[in-house]
Amino acid sequence: MQERFAVLARISIDYLVMEKARDVRCVAGEFSWKDVGGWLAIQDFLNHDANGNFIKGRVHALDAQGNLVYCYNPRKYWPWWVSVT
Repeated sequence: MQERFAVLARISIDYLVMEKARDVRCVAGEFSWKDVGGWLAIQDFLNHDANGNFIKGRVHALDAQGNLVYCYNPRKYWPWWVSVT
């Protein structure tokens, strides 16, 4: 699957599919939506500490503030001390 996905054009589904589609149907639904177009948009989905560090995973933030740290592997541990101003 990764091999086949890798050769696909990097283009939005809006442009690639929907703008060329005919006979499109819509279904009403009640759900939240967030267009996650970059890392900063992910902050809305992460827990944060008192220093404004948004964290996913096992992180120990030491004298750090205003960071976004995302670790998808729950077995890894990240000490984090960088502060972004």
